[in-house]
Amino acid sequence: MCKQAADLVPVREAHIQSLLADMRPADQLELQAIRGWTVEREVRHAIASASHAAVCVVEGKVVAIFGDSPHDAVYGLPWMASTVWINQYRRQFLAECRPVIEGMRSRHQVLLNLVDVRNTLAIRWLKWLGFQFLPAVPYGINGELFYPFQMEGTACAQ
Repeated sequence: MCKQAADLVPVREAHIQSLLADMRPADQLELQAIRGWTVEREVRHAIASASHAAVCVVEGKVVAIFGDSPHDAVYGLPWMASTVWINQYRRQFLAECRPVIEGMRSRHQVLLNLVDVRNTLAIRWLKWLGFQFLPAVPYGINGELFYPFQMEGTACAQ
């Protein structure tokens, strides 16, 4: 029997609560390492600053919340936090990824952000999507190592 396809829906409070309850430990570590804020504060800040944010839901389970936030007129910051359900529903999740990234690319000239070197699943996913990686740099409140990653956008300079 085939599993249900993923739905991409607007972020609601219940989705945030589900994400926080079931977040992958590597995503929690990454979020805590950035500014020393709580995971919840980082998630809410990302959603509030996003030009576009959505939730990937499969069979009623929140798989991930993601979005892109404008840094300036050139750079967009893609971000995502995922739950433990991402492994069970990876095929459905991956089927939605490329169109989502193309939407981000259409809004920005360059997509750029950092990923914690300990977050190996996120790194594999970003490489699969075609992001280019730079050497790891100290980042965050304790200087943990993060890889900068980037991809050219398709948005024209205004």
